[in-house]
Amino acid sequence: MSVQQKEQTEIEIKGKIGHHEELMQAKLKKNENERDKIALKLCAAFARANMAKMYSFANVLIKLFGLYKVVNSCFITI
Repeated sequence: MSVQQKEQTEIEIKGKIGHHEELMQAKLKKNENERDKIALKLCAAFARANMAKMYSFANVLIKLFGLYKVVNSCFITI
């Protein structure tokens, strides 16, 4: 092989490696986006569960004490 052929082969190999790295980076980015979406869904579900608990707690307070102000102060502290 001539020097020029070797250089051309090295350039092709580096190009293939660079393309593979770009593909891997894109795949990792896609996985990160999917992870972020799942995390947001979990956070939303957790927040809804906590709000449901707070509302049930508020209903218990209303039934026990009949105090609307107590319930409002509980929601303000969240």
